[in-house]
Amino acid sequence: MLMAMGRWDGGLALFLATGQLDINPLNVHLHVAFLHLPVMLAWIISMFVMSGLIATLVSINVMALVWLERKISGLIQSRMGPMMVNIIQPRAWATNHKNGFLKWMSVWFGGWLQTLADGVKLLMKEDIIPTKADKWVFISAPVVVFTASILGYSMIPFAPNFPVIKDLNVGFLLILAAGSYAAIGILMAGWSSNNKYSMLGGMRSAAQIISYEIPLVLSLLGVVMMAGSLKMEDLVNAQRTIGDHHGHWFIFYQPIAFLIFLISGIAETNRPPFDMPEAESELVSGFNTEYSGFRFSVFFLSEFSAMFLNSALAATLFFGGWSGPGAENPFIAFLWFFAKTYFVVLLFMWIRWTFPRFRIDQLMEFGWKVLTPLALANILWTGIEIALAKANGYHHQYLYIWIPILAMFVLRAVVPKSKRAKIRELIPSTGIEA
Repeated sequence: MLMAMGRWDGGLALFLATGQLDINPLNVHLHVAFLHLPVMLAWIISMFVMSGLIATLVSINVMALVWLERKISGLIQSRMGPMMVNIIQPRAWATNHKNGFLKWMSVWFGGWLQTLADGVKLLMKEDIIPTKADKWVFISAPVVVFTASILGYSMIPFAPNFPVIKDLNVGFLLILAAGSYAAIGILMAGWSSNNKYSMLGGMRSAAQIISYEIPLVLSLLGVVMMAGSLKMEDLVNAQRTIGDHHGHWFIFYQPIAFLIFLISGIAETNRPPFDMPEAESELVSGFNTEYSGFRFSVFFLSEFSAMFLNSALAATLFFGGWSGPGAENPFIAFLWFFAKTYFVVLLFMWIRWTFPRFRIDQLMEFGWKVLTPLALANILWTGIEIALAKANGYHHQYLYIWIPILAMFVLRAVVPKSKRAKIRELIPSTGIEA
């Protein structure tokens, strides 16, 4: 059923309107003679069902991400709660096992009650709306942010011929547009709170998202140039070996683009070290200062949802998406997709718990003076690379893309240290605050 829900040519809406359901990859053919709803009603019902399905899957996945983040933070920073909070003798369970397998189990499955306790705490907190807040904008802001964080899932191909809703010809651009939409909700939250710290957090978020959206989009243009399409399914197929076409993951052709995308994606989702909109040391809690209880948890949910969406996009554009050995089977394709996505998620989490926060001026300079010029240079070199590859019959593509990286090492050896120090001033230092 899932394989066809989002497709009008064999999906839920067509089933409700005609009583016929054909799921070709699974060889399922169903006919219900009495089911003939009006087309518009069938379409509306299918949209509600799909929206509910996406929201449910995102919520369940976020629970897994929260648990994983706490485990990563506990391992990197030796945090006791995520490692030991459990029902039966937490300290003994986490530390006193002599068996290697039990020790491994205690490290990864001890402390699971910490996440449950945090969830219960958020839901039990009193829901407070400031007296002088703009009530309806204040209430709507978390909904807008959460909606923006899940819109992009509708175009992600999780398996062969399976986008959740529709694989549009401009699906690539629509996913990026949906991510930028979150800035409106954050601005709404900051402005409606009638709090100067919240307002500053909202303004910072808008400036940050706009600044880092530019290098993020530019970094992906190299991938689009090589694939020759904006359609997500085409971008996956361009990285597969099909017949005479020998495709390779774009991470090998576009390593600089992937690095720019990863950094910009972290900034887009307001995660450390780019969490300027909610810098506790400066803005109390930023745009969400006046939020509590369930509404605060919606912002928290949106952050993890956006992080997973960015990771899914990176897996699709740079790591071949669902492609892999045995990916003709839809279930194995799903496993390949989620394995690659969670690999990128681990990169997001590792960076969060390793690097300290930038200052706001360093953050803006890094986006405009380092990442944007580097992304433009990558586009220029990608065009040169494509031209050279065509001239040589596509035999030296890997060699061409690594030339600028080798050139950087040569420049480092040639340029005097005094000159390198001036260039390094444009790149923010990471020794600002813990």
